[in-house]
Amino acid sequence: MKIIGKTTLSFAALMVTLFSVSPSYAAGGCAAFPDSKWWGNTDHKKVISYVSRKHNGDWSPYIEKWGAQLNTMKEIFAKGGSAVFKSREVTLSGDMLQQYIDDLVVRVDVTKCLSRHATEEALKETKPDS
Repeated sequence: MKIIGKTTLSFAALMVTLFSVSPSYAAGGCAAFPDSKWWGNTDHKKVISYVSRKHNGDWSPYIEKWGAQLNTMKEIFAKGGSAVFKSREVTLSGDMLQQYIDDLVVRVDVTKCLSRHATEEALKETKPDS
């Protein structure tokens, strides 16, 4: 729960508002996540739900996680190295690693966009009627 002034707004209520009042936000307000074999069918709704459930609506840890992954992959690529994903038994290097980095850039950008929209919607909901 986030308290702003005298108004308490739960993240769940915010998400209901976003998807029922602002369909353009969910559909076109932010770019889609890239089609990536790494993440499967990731979409706005799934990520928003995850952030709500795992981080109580706080986008910072989620953005930091993907930002750190992006930075690590860029460092590995810059050194001409390979990234090993043991859980998938996959090693990426060269063009394949660059494609993964490109997908990560989009993922981070879309996530930041979703975060901004969620914050803007929360502020709109907490403003008193004038």
